[in-house]
Amino acid sequence: MDNSVSATSGNRTGSRVRHLHRARLRVVQILEFCIFLMVLTILALVFTQVFTRYVLHVPVNWLEEAARMTLVWLVMIGAVVAAERHEHYLINMIVDALPRRLALVTLTVTNLLGVVFLVVLAITGYAYVVSAMSTTYVSLNVPRGYIYAAVPIGAVLMCFTLVTQSIEAWFARDAVKESGA
Repeated sequence: MDNSVSATSGNRTGSRVRHLHRARLRVVQILEFCIFLMVLTILALVFTQVFTRYVLHVPVNWLEEAARMTLVWLVMIGAVVAAERHEHYLINMIVDALPRRLALVTLTVTNLLGVVFLVVLAITGYAYVVSAMSTTYVSLNVPRGYIYAAVPIGAVLMCFTLVTQSIEAWFARDAVKESGA
């Protein structure tokens, strides 16, 4: 009887972890599409800026500002995707060489340190966004806070990625232990 209760509880937990995994992958897919759009936008803005400046001899200043703003968002959203792919600070070659339990602890510790850093970054970034809402970009008349919002938003999304990756890693470990592998 105890095994069936444990198995049912494990199935529910496993289902929740799968839902969490699917949610994270869906968020990353949306972000990858946003990255694609931002790269196209930057290309169009820079091409138009070069064309108007050097062919038409009529520089359009707001194009450069818009490209710079888009680049800030591109970097922060790209950082989220890099975190999802484990391409940030963890050296996969070293972790792969570690025993399974030590690799899991290493992943958890590095993710925990990353989350602490990202929480500080999100809080500080939010304060910076609030203070920057009173100043605007000259050419576009857009509050600077909207552009700086990329930092806390990117930090929160990276936290979500790191936390869910750690949860999945620990539950995958438990599934391996229960199956006797």
